[in-house]
Amino acid sequence: MKISAVVLAKQEEKNIDRCLKSLEFCDEVIVVDDFSTDKTLERVHKVLKVHKVYKVFQRKLNKDFAEQRNFGMKPTRVSTPPEPKGPAWKLPFIGLCGTF
Repeated sequence: MKISAVVLAKQEEKNIDRCLKSLEFCDEVIVVDDFSTDKTLERVHKVLKVHKVYKVFQRKLNKDFAEQRNFGMKPTRVSTPPEPKGPAWKLPFIGLCGTF
C-alpha cells in the first residue's frame, strides 16, 4: 500500500523540519501552505528535495480547515477507499502536522 501525507502549514518555520522528517517513510508528501511570510516554504523545499515525490501548494485557509485538508488530498497519487471495511481497513493518508 502506498502512503501519502498531507501537511497544512502557516508560519511553521520552527517546526516544519521535524514534521517533514517524521514523514520520510511516506511515498508522497503534499504541503499546503497558507501563504507563510516566514521561511516555511524555504525549509519545506530544503527538507523535501531528497524525497521521492512531493508537491507544494499555496492556498488561503479562509477559516475552513476541512476544505484546506480536502484540497491537499485531491492531488495525492494514492486512491482512497470510499468506505471503511472492517478493522483491517487503513486509509492511505497519514494526517496533518501544524499549528494554527
